[in-house]
Amino acid sequence: MFGNFILATFARGNGDNMPNLDVDSFYREVGRLIRVERIKSGINQEILGSQLSLTRASIINLEKGRHRPSIYQLILIAEVLKTDFFNLIP
Repeated sequence: MFGNFILATFARGNGDNMPNLDVDSFYREVGRLIRVERIKSGINQEILGSQLSLTRASIINLEKGRHRPSIYQLILIAEVLKTDFFNLIP
């Protein structure tokens, strides 16, 4: 999936070989993947938040794509969900 996202991004480039990233769409997809993995793990938002020292509201914002997690945060999320970090990247 990652390759498809990057290919589509470069296909919409600005003519200078620079990607025209749709950052909002990227983070919405990251959030969707976090939610999918959380549900597969059988963990609710409150427990995930507790494990990450975040509030349930913060987890909701992550899953909606309103919060842009750092790579470090994504690694921590993946560890709590017992999944590969790359499963959280579109």
